[in-house]
Amino acid sequence: MENHLQTFSDTSLSFTMIAVEGNLHRAPFKMADDYRVRLSDFWIGEYLVTQALWNYVMKETAKTDPSYFKGANRPVARVSWEDIVAEFLPRLNALTNASRPSNTTYRLPTEAEWEYAARGGLY
Repeated sequence: MENHLQTFSDTSLSFTMIAVEGNLHRAPFKMADDYRVRLSDFWIGEYLVTQALWNYVMKETAKTDPSYFKGANRPVARVSWEDIVAEFLPRLNALTNASRPSNTTYRLPTEAEWEYAARGGLY
């Protein structure tokens, strides 16, 4: 799996998704809370979602950037799980339908995926 640079046709905004090799064929990953899990390959954002990306995706909604510390390249903050799952991700998936890796959709990582990626796939 290669990393994927996601671009848009009408803006210079982009973001990179990192391909993470799971551990299905290796020993289970031991999470901090002592759970042992096996993960399939997955993708995770190289960086947090920026305020610029949030504003671009949400431009036709009433959901303006709620971040206290403003800046296009700063991470978006103070958004709810509901806003992300019910609005941001469906809109992002619709905008990238033709250009993201096949058989994928953008979603939030699971707790296990996030911890595994944060450790660099080490267990």
